[in-house]
Amino acid sequence: MIESSRAQFNAAFSPERYQQLLAAIHADFQYTPTFRVAETPIFIDANMKSMLLEACQQLLAYIQAPDFKEKSEGALAHAPKVPNENPHPEFLAIDFGLCEENGQLVPKLIEAQGFPSIFNFQYHLYQKFLETTPSSLPTRPSSVAWSRTAIRPFFEKLFWAMLLPRRWCYWK
Repeated sequence: MIESSRAQFNAAFSPERYQQLLAAIHADFQYTPTFRVAETPIFIDANMKSMLLEACQQLLAYIQAPDFKEKSEGALAHAPKVPNENPHPEFLAIDFGLCEENGQLVPKLIEAQGFPSIFNFQYHLYQKFLETTPSSLPTRPSSVAWSRTAIRPFFEKLFWAMLLPRRWCYWK
């Protein structure tokens, strides 16, 4: 973690800025989340980024295995069955905790979520951080992946690919 950037962000992020963040989220949705918005940007160095990407790749390899659905059936034995469920999730949000191990921060898996609604909220939360984070900070939240012009065609293509085969079933 880049401690100096974290310290500067914490010093600049006041209760008033937090209220501005919540108000900006409310303005987009005309709804205030019922949960505490507790996410903040993290400031990581190249080494931590590498460790996080490696951990993601290991999890993805497991999830993309041909027998993943069979292996995961027992975890959701009492959950309702979803008709026409795909063998692998189209969306995946992976949450890590940063834990100290032998004096060094390392990522530890908290959970993986395979549903799309979180991506909409996370995109908006990212935008609100850009709006409410002081531009005077040396490091601001940023991510190439969150470009609206880059991500929208991906989602449109994915949703149509998911929707059309299922609509075809209704027309038979």
